[in-house]
Amino acid sequence: NQVDPGFDPHGVLALQLAPPARYPDAQARANFLERVLSRISEIPEVSAAGSTQTTFEPASTMTTRAEIAGQSSESGGLMQVNIRHVTPGYFDAMRVRVIDVRPIDSRDRMGTQMSAVVSESFARRFWPGQNAVGQRVRRVLSAGNGPWMTVVGVISDVMDNGLGAELGPTLYVPYFQQNT
Repeated sequence: NQVDPGFDPHGVLALQLAPPARYPDAQARANFLERVLSRISEIPEVSAAGSTQTTFEPASTMTTRAEIAGQSSESGGLMQVNIRHVTPGYFDAMRVRVIDVRPIDSRDRMGTQMSAVVSESFARRFWPGQNAVGQRVRRVLSAGNGPWMTVVGVISDVMDNGLGAELGPTLYVPYFQQNT
C-alpha cells in the first residue's frame, strides 16, 4: 500500500486476449485488436481502452537491446532495456502520468514516422540533463537493427514487473506501428 506503482489501478479491468488462429499475420492481428478496443471503447462506462503485452506479474518483463543515436556502446549507447508494445489509449486507461509532450496515440501507425515513448528512468539514463523528446533510439535485434525511432514523449516510471521490482529504463513502442 505504500508503493506508488506509476499507474492508478482503481477501476481498471484487465484481461488476457490471444487473437484466434484465423489471424495468422501481424496486420490481421493488429486489425483484430483494433476492432476489439474500438468495441470496448463504445461501452458507456469505459473512459479509455488500451493494450499492452505486459502481464504485470513479477519476473515477466520483456527486454531488448537498444542503441541510442550519438552514443557509443562504451558510453552506454547500447544496453538491455525493458520493452513494451502498447496501443493508443493504454496510458490513458492506466492513468500513467505523461511528463513530456505526448503518449503513443492514433498518429503512430504503419506508414508513419517511427516513434517511441520512454520512461522517466530511460530518459535520465541516456539523456541526463537533456530533453529526451526528439532523440533517436533503435532496437538491436539478432536479425539486424530495427529502424530508428524518434522519442515523442516521456512518461513516469511504471512498476509493471511487480511492486517493488527494480525499475529499469523502459522503451514503449506503438503496437500498430511495430506489432511483429
